[in-house]
Amino acid sequence: MLFNKFAATLLSAIAAVNAISLPSIEQAREHVARGLVPQAFADALDPALEKRADYMCHMACGLAIYGAWECGPEAGPFDSECLCATDSSFSQQIAACNDCGWCLYQSYYGYLAGPLDTCGLPITPTGTQCAETATTLTPTIGPFQTYTPTSV
Repeated sequence: MLFNKFAATLLSAIAAVNAISLPSIEQAREHVARGLVPQAFADALDPALEKRADYMCHMACGLAIYGAWECGPEAGPFDSECLCATDSSFSQQIAACNDCGWCLYQSYYGYLAGPLDTCGLPITPTGTQCAETATTLTPTIGPFQTYTPTSV
């Protein structure tokens, strides 16, 4: 058992070193397709997905997600009175998150679309920072990756 954990850690470290030394996004995508490196490594090399979110953006969006979970399970349904109250953890963070959210859209909005819709808010970011590189992307993680708003 201990050997298996060691071997898994060693293989992950080797994959990480190989990913760091990948010369191109194309090679990184090939490695992802073969299961040699995680998708996040290829994403980090993709200039079209350049992440420009600062710490405050990560904090606001992360705290908004945790705030939503205070009002319901990760995949919903959410208690709208709890979630949408002006003094809720979610409500206190979501405006700042939506302002910078395109920078984190793929990673965070798969968790935020449901709570945003519950409060009658747009399920995509409202700011313009990073929008030029992110508006064609879709969330890749979270229970609301392919979410359709109920208020359409």
